[in-house]
Amino acid sequence: MWERDSSMGCPYEDEGSMTISTSDESYNTTISGVQEDSEYFVSVTAVNSDDNTTSNITTASTDEDIPSGAPMNVTLTDLTPTSVSFQWGSVDCIHRNGQITGYSINYNIQGSSESMSVLVTVNSPSDGGTYTIIALEPSEMYDVEIAAQNTIGTALNTSGFTILTHVAVPALSVGSLTSVSVDLQWTSSGQQQVTYQISLQRDTSIGCPYEDNRNLTVTNGLTAAQVAGLEEDSRYWFAVTASNPASSSDVSNTVSAMTEKAAPTASPTSVVASEIALLKIRVVWGPVECIHRNGAITSYRVCHTNLDTLSEICIPSSADGATSLDIPVSSAALYSVRVAAVNDLGEGPFSNEVQIEVAPGEPLTEYISLS
Repeated sequence: MWERDSSMGCPYEDEGSMTISTSDESYNTTISGVQEDSEYFVSVTAVNSDDNTTSNITTASTDEDIPSGAPMNVTLTDLTPTSVSFQWGSVDCIHRNGQITGYSINYNIQGSSESMSVLVTVNSPSDGGTYTIIALEPSEMYDVEIAAQNTIGTALNTSGFTILTHVAVPALSVGSLTSVSVDLQWTSSGQQQVTYQISLQRDTSIGCPYEDNRNLTVTNGLTAAQVAGLEEDSRYWFAVTASNPASSSDVSNTVSAMTEKAAPTASPTSVVASEIALLKIRVVWGPVECIHRNGAITSYRVCHTNLDTLSEICIPSSADGATSLDIPVSSAALYSVRVAAVNDLGEGPFSNEVQIEVAPGEPLTEYISLS
C-alpha cells in the first residue's frame, strides 16, 4: 500500500495498493502513476499460509520533473502603441512537479520566425507574475506565450494570447499646394490595418464667411493625400487621426495652409445697360459672388461692341468696388455690352452680353441681364 504525504507541497491525496503472490524472500516492483516531487508512505504486509502477517513501513520520495501545466488566468492589464502589460496566476499545484522558480515569456510578430524571450523570476511557487513588454511596433500583431519553469526545466505547456497594438498618434505636415488643393503627409501610425481620417476646416475669419468642414478617409495604410476641391485664396486647418480594429489615436498636431490666389471664377451679376444721354451708355453690374472672387477684385473690364461694324472697345474700371461705368459711343447703333472682374491674378469670365439700341434721338431703352 502507498499513500502520498499531503502535508508537504500540494494538499493532494494519492493512495493505492497492489497484491503480489510470490514465495521469494525478496521482490522488486514499481509503483507507477504517482505524483512528481512528493513523499509517499509505503507499507508492505507479508501474509503466510497461516494468515500470520508482518508489516514494514518506509518512505519514498519522487523526483522533480518539468511542470506539466500552464500558467492560469492570463489577463491583459494595459495596451499602448508600443507596449503590452499582463498578469497571470501560477500553474495548478499538482502540475508544478517541483518548485516554480520563474516564467519564460516568448513573443514575436505574428508570422515571423524571430522571437524575443525574457525570464520573470518569482519568490514563491504559488506566485503568478506581471510583466510589461516594451519597444513594440505600433499597430502590429504579436503572439505572446508564457511557460512555467522550475529547477528541472521549462514546461512544454504554455498559456498565450495574440494582440494588435494600438495605433500611434501621427505627426502631420503640409506639402505642396495649389489654388484648389493641398498635399498632406504624416508619420505612420503602424503596420497593420491602419485607417486615417483627415479633418479640415476653412477659416471663415479670412475672406468670405464660407464654411467648409469635412472629413476624408485614407485607407490601406497610406501616409499622404491630396485634399482637393478647396476654395482659392483661403486658409484651411487640417488634422488627422489614426485607427485600427483595436484602437483610435488622439488627434495629431493641427496644421494650416493658405491656398493660392487665382483669377475670378465667376462673372459680375445683374448687368444692366441703359442710354443716359445722347451717344452715352451707363453700364451697371452687381459684384462677383464672394467665394468666386479668389482674392480682392481690383477692377472691372467693360467691353462694348458695335454690332454694325463688329468693332469692340474695352474700358477698365480701375476703382475697387466699382459697380457702374458711363461709356461714350461714337454713333447710333445696336451695341452689346459685357463685364468681367479682375484681381491680382488676372481676369475672370465675362458676363452674358446685354444689347442696347443707341438712337440719335432721346434715350429710350434699358436692358437687363439676369446672369
